[in-house]
Amino acid sequence: MQHVEEKIQKAREIYYRRNGIKFRGEKEKSRHTGTGWIIFLLIIAAIYGYQYKDFLKSNELKNKMQEFLNTPVN
Repeated sequence: MQHVEEKIQKAREIYYRRNGIKFRGEKEKSRHTGTGWIIFLLIIAAIYGYQYKDFLKSNELKNKMQEFLNTPVN
């Protein structure tokens, strides 16, 4: 009788794992990490920087940034 119950229990565990349901207090593995998003954003920033490298080196941008940073905050 014990052998049959063990098979049923094992089948339940397999079913729950395949369907992503927690079983016996198991913790779900994190599928997404923050490092993937950071790498993605760095790649996008690098592409943007390469496309607009002339604008990023211009005095116009420097003046706009200086004007923005010297804005008084109340």
